Amino acid sequence: MLGWTTYCRFLWPKLYPPTWNAPAYTFVCWLYCSTYDVIWSNAAYVIALLGAIATILIVQRTRGTKYALIGFGILALPLGLPALYEGSRRTRSES
Repeated sequence: MLGWTTYCRFLWPKLYPPTWNAPAYTFVCWLYCSTYDVIWSNAAYVIALLGAIATILIVQRTRGTKYALIGFGILALPLGLPALYEGSRRTRSES
């Protein structure tokens, strides 16, 4: 996600005016590609950071991983569907 966000922000040829049908891997990326407002690109970086933190928590088998996965999954939709599924699966198995 970090790579795609960087590519989208710095290398993607920007159309003027921005169009609503720009390609995107998450809704936040779509908002950036549709407006070129830097706040949406920064939000994508924050979401990618949350995904990296969730990955570290999984590797360390830390308690609360399911919440990080669910949070990342929701914020990174549709790319986050696997994380959302895994977080909900972990929630059901711990109950």
